[in-house]
Amino acid sequence: MVLLAHLGGMDSRLHDLEERLTFLQRHMEQQDRVILELSREVSKLSDRLARTEAKLTQSADAGDQAPPADERPPHW
Repeated sequence: MVLLAHLGGMDSRLHDLEERLTFLQRHMEQQDRVILELSREVSKLSDRLARTEAKLTQSADAGDQAPPADERPPHW
């Protein structure tokens, strides 16, 4: 009788552990998807930043051809 009670308690603990394992597996899969999505977003933003930096470098290399932003146009 004591053995049956002991086995019944183990069965309950085993069930609880299986539920926890299932939850953790699902949670880990969700985190993997989020991390992949964030990685793609970081990659896109890095590319965008590189293009913006290249444009700024080209503008700086072109010299002072454009009037300064705070200079009034001649018709004012």
